[in-house]
Amino acid sequence: NFKRYATRLNLDANLSDWIKVGVNFTASRTANSGVSESLASSPIYEALTVSPASPVYAPDGTYQLVNFGPGSGFLAIPNPVAVLKTSTNLLTTNRVLGNFFGDFTIMKGLRAHISFGADIQNSLRNVFYTPQTLQGSNRNGYGSNGTSENLNLLNENTLIYTKKINEDNSFDLLAGVTFQNNRLQTSYQEAENFPNYTLGANSLSAANTLDITNSDLEKWGLNSYLARANYRFKDRYLFTLSVREDGSSRFGANNKYGFFPSGAFAWRVSDENFLKNSRTISDLKFRASYGITGNDGIGLYNSLSQYTIGKTVFNDIEVLTNQITRIENPDLKWEKTKQLDIGVDAGFFGNRLSFTADYYRKITSDLLLSVDLPATTGATSVIRNIGSVENKGFEFAVNSINIQQQADGLTWTTTGNISFNKNKVISLANGVDRYFSGLTIIQVGKPLGSFYGNVFDGIWQTQQEINAAGQLALPGSLPGAYRWKDINGDGVYNESSDRTVLGNGLPRFIFGLTNNFSCKGFDFSFFFQGVQGNKIYNTYRTYIDPQYNHLKSYYTNHWTAANPNNQVGSIRQWVLPAVSDFGLESGSFIRLKTVTLGYQLPKLPRAIKRVRIYVSVQNAFTLSKYTGYDPEVNGDFNSNTSYGVDNFNYPPARTYLAGLSISL
Repeated sequence: NFKRYATRLNLDANLSDWIKVGVNFTASRTANSGVSESLASSPIYEALTVSPASPVYAPDGTYQLVNFGPGSGFLAIPNPVAVLKTSTNLLTTNRVLGNFFGDFTIMKGLRAHISFGADIQNSLRNVFYTPQTLQGSNRNGYGSNGTSENLNLLNENTLIYTKKINEDNSFDLLAGVTFQNNRLQTSYQEAENFPNYTLGANSLSAANTLDITNSDLEKWGLNSYLARANYRFKDRYLFTLSVREDGSSRFGANNKYGFFPSGAFAWRVSDENFLKNSRTISDLKFRASYGITGNDGIGLYNSLSQYTIGKTVFNDIEVLTNQITRIENPDLKWEKTKQLDIGVDAGFFGNRLSFTADYYRKITSDLLLSVDLPATTGATSVIRNIGSVENKGFEFAVNSINIQQQADGLTWTTTGNISFNKNKVISLANGVDRYFSGLTIIQVGKPLGSFYGNVFDGIWQTQQEINAAGQLALPGSLPGAYRWKDINGDGVYNESSDRTVLGNGLPRFIFGLTNNFSCKGFDFSFFFQGVQGNKIYNTYRTYIDPQYNHLKSYYTNHWTAANPNNQVGSIRQWVLPAVSDFGLESGSFIRLKTVTLGYQLPKLPRAIKRVRIYVSVQNAFTLSKYTGYDPEVNGDFNSNTSYGVDNFNYPPARTYLAGLSISL
C-alpha cells in the first residue's frame, strides 16, 4: 500500500579558475494508503475491543456494524475488517528539493560559498468511510480531504579563509549568515450523506451535507550569524572555537535571539615521536569539547495570545464569539543545552581494531514545557521556560576487521556500539517540585517520563483479611479483589495520596551490533539492535482487558475460591486505579533488524561497472518479555515528557525484499 517514484539530478561545472557552480535536484511522488493510529480509531484498538464472538458479516452478507456477542455490551465499536476493506485513507505527496550553489575564489586562501535551496511539498489526504462501516453508516457515507502546500526556502552565505603559516602552523576562519523561512497553507473539508459514494472523498461536492470547511496559514523564520576558527599545530594539536547567534520567530518579542558558543580541543597522540613507530597502537587521539546549543521546537505562535471563534445565540440571533485559549508570553526564549564531552579514539594493529569512547554531561535549562493555568485566566495552558534537566552517560563504539584476505578471499568485519544515559530533572520554575503530564510526572530528582501511580500489593484472599485491613481495603471489596500499597503509611488507602514513581520509559542503555561477510562475490550481513532497562505502560492490560475482551490467560488464571492466587483477581472484582504498576512491563528487547544476502556478478559488459542481486529481511525476529505487539513504542510523538506508552501502536511488519543494483 505504499508507492514511491523518485528522480535525482546532480550537476556541477567550473566556469573559470575562480568560479564553480552546481545544482542538486530531487523530485518524488509517494502514495501511502495507511490506517489511523489514534487511540479510538486505530484498527488495532478496534480488533482488540470488538467481541471475538461478533461476526464479520451480518446474515444478509453485509458487514456487521454493531459489536454483537458475549462480552460485547453492544458497544459502538467499528468492525475492523469493514474499516480496512471498505474505507479509504490515502496520503499523496509530491515533493521537489532543489539547491543551487556557487563557490568563488576571491584571492589566495579566501573563497565565498553561496547557496539557495527550496523544499516544495504538496500533499493531499483523502479519507472516506462507506455506509458499510460504523463511522459512515448513520451518515450515509462520510468523507474528508485535506490539502497542504509547504514552501521552505534556505539561503546560506559563508566566507572561508585558509592560511598555512609554516610547516607546523595553519588555521582557517569561517564567517557566515543564513536565512530560512517556511510557509505552510492548509485547507480541510468534511461532508456526509452521499447519494453515490463511488468517487468517495474525491467528490465531496456530491454530498448533501457539507459539515466543516476551514483553512490555515502558518509561517516561521530563522536567521543565524555564525563564525568559526580552527587552528592546527603540527597536525597534532587541534583547536576549534565557534559562535553563533540564532533568531527564531517562535519566541517572544523580548527574546527572539540566542547566543551559542562552543570550543573543542584534540590531541593526536599517535603522531608524537614516542608512539609514531609503535607496532601496536596505530592511532590514538584524545578530545574534549564544551558548547551550548539551542532548541526552538515548540510549535508556532506559542508566545502569542490565541483566540478561537465560536457561535452563540444572543437575543434569538446567532452571533460569532471570540474566546481566549492561550495567553501571551513575550518572555518565551530559547531552551539551551550546555554539553561537556570528553573522548578518546584508538586504533590497534594497523587499525584492524578501532575503539571510540565518550563521556558526556548535558544540562538543559529553560525547558520549553506546557504549564496548566487556573481557570480564572480563561485559558487552559501556556508554554514557559520552567526548569532544567541533566543527561549524562557513556558511549562506546568498536570496529574490527576479524578476517581480511586478498582478492576473493573471506572478509569478516564487526561494528558494535552501546550507549548509557542517566536522566534527571534538576529544577522546575517558581519553587514547584513537580508537574503532572498524563501517566507520567515531572519531578525534581527523577527522570523525565517517570510513571506515577499506585503499587499493586496482591489479592485479598478472605473476608476476614479484608475486615482486619479496615481502610486499607476499598469499600465493597470481596475476596479476589485487588490490594494496593499504603505508600504514605497513614493506614488508609487513597488512590490520590498513595501514588509513587513506578518506573521510567527511558532505557538504561541501547546497543547495536553489525557483522559483514564477503567471499568470492557473495556478501552477507546482519544487524542486531536492543534496548535494556526501560518500562512500557501496556494500555491493553489496564484498559481493554478489564473493560472489553479478557485474555484467555485471565480466564484460566483468575482468582476463585478453588484457585486462589496473588497475581490475577476475580472477574467481578477488577477495580484498577487510573495509573498503576499493574500495567507496567519490561520494555527490554533484542531485535534482528536486518539480514541481507547478496551476490555481485563477475563478468559484465564494458558499459556496466557493477551488478548486484540481493535478498533481505527486515524485522526478522524480536526477543522480549513484553506481552504487547511491539516493545519499540513511544507514547506521544508530540510530547517530550511521555515515553514508553503503548497506545495500540500499529506493529512493524516483517518485510522481505529482493533487489537488483546496477552501476554504469
